[in-house]
Amino acid sequence: MNLYEKKIVYLHRTKGDGTVENCGFASFQCIPGGYKLAVQLRSLQRTAGEMKISEEIKEEVSVYLGMAEEDRDNTAAGGAIAGRQIEIGKLSVRCSSGNGMFRFPGNQDEIRINNNRYAVSKATGIRIIRHDGWEAAGSFGQEKTDGDGFCKEDLILMPDKWEQLKKQYEILHPFGDEREFISIRPADFVIMTQQYQKLVHNSFLLHGYFNYRHLILGRDTGSFGNGDICFCLGVPGVFYEREKMVAIMFGFEGFETEGKVEDGKFGYYLRKVEI
Repeated sequence: MNLYEKKIVYLHRTKGDGTVENCGFASFQCIPGGYKLAVQLRSLQRTAGEMKISEEIKEEVSVYLGMAEEDRDNTAAGGAIAGRQIEIGKLSVRCSSGNGMFRFPGNQDEIRINNNRYAVSKATGIRIIRHDGWEAAGSFGQEKTDGDGFCKEDLILMPDKWEQLKKQYEILHPFGDEREFISIRPADFVIMTQQYQKLVHNSFLLHGYFNYRHLILGRDTGSFGNGDICFCLGVPGVFYEREKMVAIMFGFEGFETEGKVEDGKFGYYLRKVEI
């Protein structure tokens, strides 16, 4: 991680019925003298049939930083091993939400937690666990694919790349008009120019993909209001003002749906890309 680079993680939890819901954010940022981790947690209500957290009750939840593999310098002192979750502190929660800041001394490549040294490159994500087993998590890594994603070699050479792509993918009309979009997955991001392929790590995008199992890509002239032809990448989701603010934070500056945009309506958060 380069100096002053910030990684923003979209926290989520899996409910009892198998669906995934957003429950906050965490940012991990290199600062002079080490790193800081800022956590904002929300939607801590218990599932149906359980007692909700009251406004009078304040509780502490445990925050963990995941490490991918063994840090040999610390093995004898209980250092990070494969898949280890290192507790970094407690987060105070009241009225179903909480926020906090954790700081770690170190440098650009290494942090110290409880007098042990850990390579920043081994950090895999954030995990938050409540005493009753409620859990939220967010990953710094990209989605694993099943190995049958799009390959450049699969394309038949054609003069118009967009027409070429439409022959390879399912075509959708998500906004009820003549505009054509294709249904893609993160594994297909090789079809975009190199600078946009890094969006495969975007937590907001992955959250939407995990919920709805698809993304959209299309040629558009109207979503951004300037009349120019551009390509848009769309993440499925439900519109709310606070969700819109999160989308903007992750680079998705537009939202479109079939008909009027209203709270609670399904549509797509959009951003410009190039192919």
